Amino acid sequence: MSTLRSLTGAALALIIIASLGGGCGRSRSLFQPSAEVEREIERFGTQEAVARAQEVAEQKKDAAAYDRLAQTLAMANRSEQARKMLEKTISLDPTRPRPAVVLARLLLTEEKPEDGARLMRGLLEKYPALPEATEVLGRCLIKMKQPDEAEKVLLEGLKKHKKSAELHWTLADVYTMQKKYDEAVASYEKATRLQPENISIWMAFSQTLMIKGDKEKAVATSLQAVKVEPNASAARFLAANALHDVGRDTEAIAQYKEALVINPQLFAAANNLAQI
Repeated sequence: MSTLRSLTGAALALIIIASLGGGCGRSRSLFQPSAEVEREIERFGTQEAVARAQEVAEQKKDAAAYDRLAQTLAMANRSEQARKMLEKTISLDPTRPRPAVVLARLLLTEEKPEDGARLMRGLLEKYPALPEATEVLGRCLIKMKQPDEAEKVLLEGLKKHKKSAELHWTLADVYTMQKKYDEAVASYEKATRLQPENISIWMAFSQTLMIKGDKEKAVATSLQAVKVEPNASAARFLAANALHDVGRDTEAIAQYKEALVINPQLFAAANNLAQI
C-alpha cells in the first residue's frame, strides 16, 4: 500500500453525500426541484421566483406552498431559510415525500442519522415503494453502524426498484462496510451500468477496489471518474493515488498537477506530489 495519503473516508463521504439522489429509475427524483419550480425560475429568475413563492406561502399557509417555497429557496442557495420551510412543511404534513427525504438527507450530513432514519421509516410506512426514502434510510443505518439492517432494507427496496442505481450503490457501500468485497464490486458494477455519468459512484467503486487489493481495476475506475468529470479535483487526486500504487508515477504526477490547477487548495495533492 502506498505511503501517500489517500482520500479519507470523511472526505469521500462529503463528495458522495453531495451527489446523493438522481434518477432512481424514474424521470424525476425527489432530490430535484419540481418541474413547476424549475419553470418559475426559468421564466422569472431566481429572486423573483422566491418572491412569488413567498407570496403564495403567506396567502395559503399550507404544506404544498411551503414545500414549493423551500425548493425555490434551495435553488437560490438560501439553505437556512430553505431548511426552515422544510421543517414547516413537515410540521403540517409529515408524510409529504419531497421535504421529508430532503430534510432526512440534511440530518444525515449534520451527523443526526437517528433522526433521519426515524423520518424515513415513517415515510416508508405510507409510501413503501419510495426509492429515495429507502436509499436515505440505508445511508442513515450505515452511519449508525447498522450494516446488517441497512442490507435488509436495501435488498427489500431493490425487489421493487431493480434499476435504481442509488440503491445498488448504497448496497455496495454496505457490503464494503461488511468486508463482502465481491458482493460490493457486483453492486457497484450494476450501479455504474445504470448511471455511468455519476462520478461519485465511480469514486466509491475505486476506493473499494483499493481496499480489496484489486489495484489495476481501481486505476481503471478512478480514471473513469476523471473521464466523467475532468474538472473534479477529487477524482484526479484519487486517480493519482491509484496510479502511484501500481507504479505509474509519470501519470500520477500529471494527475496531481491537474488536480492542483483545478484546486490550488488541495494540499494533500501537493504533499503527495512532493514525495514522488
